[in-house]
Amino acid sequence: DTVNNHASSPYNGTSVVSGNLDFDGSDDFLYYGSIMPLSTFSISVAVKPGTTQVEYAGIFDNYHDSSRNFVLQQNAAETNEYIFGIPGSTGTDSFYLDPNEWHILTFCYSNTSGLMFYKNGEFVSSKHAGSINVSSHALNIARHHSLGRHWNGEMGFFKIYNKPLSLVEVKQDYENPDENPQIMADYLAAELDMDVELYPISSEGAIIEALRFGNAHI
Repeated sequence: DTVNNHASSPYNGTSVVSGNLDFDGSDDFLYYGSIMPLSTFSISVAVKPGTTQVEYAGIFDNYHDSSRNFVLQQNAAETNEYIFGIPGSTGTDSFYLDPNEWHILTFCYSNTSGLMFYKNGEFVSSKHAGSINVSSHALNIARHHSLGRHWNGEMGFFKIYNKPLSLVEVKQDYENPDENPQIMADYLAAELDMDVELYPISSEGAIIEALRFGNAHI
């Protein structure tokens, strides 16, 4: 339920999280400690929310409180309605994520250019911002550091950049089938006129079993 993985240099866009991790909304989370001291950054994350969430469920949280760090969390008890916030500085308006569907969210922040929010490679909003108070930071995925608030859903990747991304760079995360296999699934569904559903594969043996029993097609 608890994974400790202190990435040494996660700021070049290499996935800190990858592999469609499944969080149960009860006690699953990832803890990365104090790897996120940046006051200028971009975060790109692929998420597939579950149908139920606890109040203030946190997709990621840098040990925020009312005056420091940042958080992407549910808007109180409004299921799968989320806000990315930098307390004391700025935040997005609330936005809804359809459950059991993949979404790629990107948040780019600096105290000069403000906060830019993109969803599935498309610009959503920008907000003016003051300085971020980075102190006592501790990056957690799928929970708050001390309050629980465990999030229910899957995560495909979580990337950190030490700069605000351009729109072109944001689209690269969304349009690359290696990073976003739903792109390929949507293409095949349109070309074949049939439903195409993605399933996590843990080994070559699992692929063989799926083909053998008719649960997958090449």
